Amino acid sequence: MTVALKLITVVAEEVVAPKIAEDMMRLGASGYTMVEAHGQGSRGKRMGRVGELNLRIDAVVSEAVAEKIMARLSEHYFPRFATIAWLGDVSVLRGDKYV
Repeated sequence: MTVALKLITVVAEEVVAPKIAEDMMRLGASGYTMVEAHGQGSRGKRMGRVGELNLRIDAVVSEAVAEKIMARLSEHYFPRFATIAWLGDVSVLRGDKYV
């Protein structure tokens, strides 16, 4: 049986990504995955040159936790850093590990 949860994904500059991950945990995430991210967007192409590395942070959380994390990102990170985030609906086996 699966549990309906939210997948929050954040792509942020390397300099701030660890702080975002800490905030996600403090706001109720039970864990996260962080990997290098390369791509192009409104702020140009980001290919991992020195000082320009982006990291992608994924966490499976409840809707309430997702809302807290998105509010924190909007208030503290979006105005100052090249950061983007999105939410998706996911069905998770062993969902009790995430709430």
